[in-house]
Amino acid sequence: MHARPPLASAVALSITAALACPMPAAGQPRLIELPPDFGGLGSRAHAISADGSTQVGRSDDPGQNVVRWMGGGEPDLLGTTILGYAQDVSGDGSVIVGYDYGAFRYTDAEGLVILDELPIPGVSLQVANGVSADGSTIVGYAQTARLRRPFVWTASTGVRALPLAGDADLVEAHAVSGDGAIIAGESGGQAAIWDADRAITVLGVPAGAASSHARAVSDDGLVVAGFIRTGIDRGAFRWTAASGFEPLPLPAGAVGAEAVGISGDGRTIVGSVDAASGPDAAALWSPGLGVVDLNAYLLDAGLDLIGWRLTRATDASFDGTAIVGVGLLDGQQRGFLVTGLPATCRADLDDDGRLTLFDFLAFQTLFDAGDPAADFDDDGRLTFFDFLAFQTAFDAGCE
Repeated sequence: MHARPPLASAVALSITAALACPMPAAGQPRLIELPPDFGGLGSRAHAISADGSTQVGRSDDPGQNVVRWMGGGEPDLLGTTILGYAQDVSGDGSVIVGYDYGAFRYTDAEGLVILDELPIPGVSLQVANGVSADGSTIVGYAQTARLRRPFVWTASTGVRALPLAGDADLVEAHAVSGDGAIIAGESGGQAAIWDADRAITVLGVPAGAASSHARAVSDDGLVVAGFIRTGIDRGAFRWTAASGFEPLPLPAGAVGAEAVGISGDGRTIVGSVDAASGPDAAALWSPGLGVVDLNAYLLDAGLDLIGWRLTRATDASFDGTAIVGVGLLDGQQRGFLVTGLPATCRADLDDDGRLTLFDFLAFQTLFDAGDPAADFDDDGRLTFFDFLAFQTAFDAGCE
């Protein structure tokens, strides 16, 4: 149970909130090419560390090589084979996971280490898709001729199977929260999550959709991002326990969308939109920007995109100010890094780009509904101290 704070405190907070605080001005966006390694003809960026300093992905030709970029510089070749790619990176950039003739974990100290296979017959492929911010937990799936089965890895347990729901053939784990407690994925064409006890909850499919696919989860495990399919069309979504599936809007001229990445704070979602004609476009959704085609946004910001077509954004830094993805540069596939995007603000609960009385009212509504988004002191409970923590965040502004 939880109760409202004393009336005097609530009134004082609302008076403070009525004095609008402007949001910080956006930095100047910058587009940086993430080049392939020596001799490579193409590159793809799949993930970025929480602080934005490390980007990981692959370099193509010959085959696919595991690579890391530091701050958008020249790539480090981490794999020694020609069939590998990096899928995710820990918050500080020290742990990288992906595929290289098996699911792998990479650190500078140990190099690239292949994880044990999930003990099921006939495994032909095993991929590590996600790593927790602290680097302690890895998730992914193992594939046989007809099945996909999800796994979780920790140093103490090694690779072990995640529980299933029903008799679905294709069950995959794709992402994990910052502390490793919450895992997001899918089961038989339906988005799913595993909790800290590794119990699975199938989230279902929104009305009118044929399937749902979870691809990313915020650091606190409260926000899941992914996409639905309705026949040949796709639609991006944001999911929370309080609100369920929330469709993300499309920019003008788009007919579909896919969300595949999310910032650690859960406020920026990235992916791609399907144009009615022409190639796909990288896209991002955030309270500060709304929904934007990244190409159009950067052009409006004054950047020279001659030769570039950004086709897919794949991941965002913790605060959403940097994102990575893949595009075409003079017709060649290239990974990209965009920096200098506007930061989001946790206290801006009505997502209007300002701090006002309405954010206080939004907080009170969340608190009364028992929504975890009101847990501003992050102690797992809703108490008077969350009001104090919200007021502190509000008074601090959005620097």
